[in-house]
Amino acid sequence: MSAGSEIGGAAWMTRLRPGVFCRFMIGHYLWFILVCWLSVTAAITAINVSPEISRVWADQVQAGYLIGLARTSAYIALRVLDNGTQAFPITFLLGVTWAEAAHAHSGRLTMVRTVGMPFIRRTSALLVVAIGSVPFVFVLDNYVRPHAFMTLSVEGLGDYGWSYARKRQPRQEWLAFGDITMQAVISGGSGPVFTDATLYFFTTEGALERIAEAKFLESSSPGKSDWMMRDAAIWTIGRGEAGEPAAPAASTHSHVDAARAGVSISPLWLEYRGIHPKYVPMADLVALARDTALPDDHPKYREWMVIRSLQCLLPGLTAITLGAIFALALDIAGLAAATVLALFSGYVAYFMARLSAVAAENHILPPVVASLVMPVLLLASFAALLRIIRNRDTLR
Repeated sequence: MSAGSEIGGAAWMTRLRPGVFCRFMIGHYLWFILVCWLSVTAAITAINVSPEISRVWADQVQAGYLIGLARTSAYIALRVLDNGTQAFPITFLLGVTWAEAAHAHSGRLTMVRTVGMPFIRRTSALLVVAIGSVPFVFVLDNYVRPHAFMTLSVEGLGDYGWSYARKRQPRQEWLAFGDITMQAVISGGSGPVFTDATLYFFTTEGALERIAEAKFLESSSPGKSDWMMRDAAIWTIGRGEAGEPAAPAASTHSHVDAARAGVSISPLWLEYRGIHPKYVPMADLVALARDTALPDDHPKYREWMVIRSLQCLLPGLTAITLGAIFALALDIAGLAAATVLALFSGYVAYFMARLSAVAAENHILPPVVASLVMPVLLLASFAALLRIIRNRDTLR
């Protein structure tokens, strides 16, 4: 490497390294975001935990005081992770707005503007914080909260656990898999998952072709989508010359101890049945989105995979847009109006983000398009505001 290239590389590193003001402002933003996040999370957790804590303690202390204390503490910690993930996007915006207002009120903003620092340099720290929020939100949404929710559910802790146990109680359900409709009792414990099953097989034209009644269904091998009927009675419907059902005497009946059910049912779907896709860990959500052995009315796994992959962009993009709104409103209407307008804009953006998720889930728009509408609008808004602010600075 030549000396010139080394000098050029050092110059680029110097440019990329945050300056004193930028480092100060990064810490400034992070402090206010942290205070908002911890305060709101603590308040929400206290409200959520208070009606459940006595029952959780009573359920767990039966195994001993130390185990009861450990599991009750784990319940509280997991609820903190769950609530903290939900609270972060809105508290992130609250913290940014609070930090902007505090910076303006302290006089530091007036000082840096007096020495001629342009807006894009003043907002560089916010850009760094916004970029850093993207992987942070992604990890919270796709790993931290699903892990907390599923641990609470499987371990039977709190309302999540009690609801999970109720959903795993044996109950009869109807399921449709293309040309096959099944009525069975689904149980979530060990042993067979489907008992007292009746399967109705239809032709592509919709005519009933075969009926099978099985004492239970079991997977042909662990982790496979193929299922076996055990202790099954099978009726094959005879067909007339014109394809109409024949007389009852023309139908055939047989009994088998074991036979392939002819229906594919995903074991992974059975593991997460009754669980909303927003709680499914990302790796399993991707697997379910690609799975073809799902009932016809399965949850919107593909849609939520898209939503959860892209929603991590929104807090950061909203934050930099709020920063530009605050700066412009501060010049025009003063600190109080700028703070109120930034808070209101943050609320509108948060509400619109929820609407875009609804649009993606219900295919009002293609999921990718619906999930990208808000990021594109926020980027366009920031670019427009940046141009207005630059023009105003030039006129000065």
